[in-house]
Amino acid sequence: LDPDVTWQGLREGWVCHGPDEVIDTLQQGLEQRRDVSALEFIRAGDRVVMGVRGPALDHIDGEPLGGQIFNVFTLRNGRIIRIEDHRLQAEALQSAGVEGDPGWR
Repeated sequence: LDPDVTWQGLREGWVCHGPDEVIDTLQQGLEQRRDVSALEFIRAGDRVVMGVRGPALDHIDGEPLGGQIFNVFTLRNGRIIRIEDHRLQAEALQSAGVEGDPGWR
C-alpha cells in the first residue's frame, strides 16, 4: 500500500486514509464476511476491478449489496494508491475505464 492510500467506501463519509486505516477496515470486513463464492479480477491499465460474490455480502452497515461488491484498485509504481467501492459492476468498470461488459466468467 502507498503511504497516501485512500479507500472510498459506498457512502461519501466512508473514507479511510493511510495504510493503517485501510488494513483495519479490511480486517474487519474479512472477519464479518469470510464466505466468498466467486472472485473476479479485470485489469485496465493502472486499475484493477475486483468483483466479490458471496452469501454474506447482503449489506454493509445498512447499505444493500445484493450478494456482491466491486472494488476498483488504482496502482502507482506497484502500490495501491486508491480503492473505491461500487455496488454494481458497470459502475466499477466505468470508474476503471473499461469499455463494454465483460460479465462474470
